[in-house]
Amino acid sequence: VNRNEAQVKSSRQKETGVFLKVRTTNPANTRVLDRYQVESTPTFMVIKNGQVLKQYSGTNPAKIDQLMLRGDAK
Repeated sequence: VNRNEAQVKSSRQKETGVFLKVRTTNPANTRVLDRYQVESTPTFMVIKNGQVLKQYSGTNPAKIDQLMLRGDAK
């Protein structure tokens, strides 16, 4: 996530992107986890206007890169 954040920011300068890390062990985050139905970690999402556009749960670096850099993961 950290290595891709700068790359995404420079490649999509016209779009506003926010990277948010949510700790699943913090009880204060339960509402967010429920809202987005996070059932496993790590889970990566592309969210726009509150809607989940793309989602990937897993640790495959290539799929994480695809989701973060291009907004897709297969």
